[in-house]
Amino acid sequence: SLPWIGTFKTDNRCNQQLCCCLNGNVKINEQNANHLKLSAPLAGQCGSEKEIEMQVVKPTGYTTVIYLAGQPFSVTLTVDNKMISLDNRMYPECSGKAV
Repeated sequence: SLPWIGTFKTDNRCNQQLCCCLNGNVKINEQNANHLKLSAPLAGQCGSEKEIEMQVVKPTGYTTVIYLAGQPFSVTLTVDNKMISLDNRMYPECSGKAV
């Protein structure tokens, strides 16, 4: 099974006053041979969107990129498969982690 699959709980590092943040439990399931499905509640500056559900190409390694509110986040899975970090290079205050 893929190391990415599971439920990860977000930390509160992402600044909801300034950013659209993943909030609560991030669920990652296998969608098909090539894709994962990522779903998570949203909080902060997300407009009317209350949750996100997106298809992500299955990462070959421990990092991939997703777009949230039009901004690229580098998503990295730690080697022990216990934590995901979301790194917004344009706006570091919007970065966060999920374990």
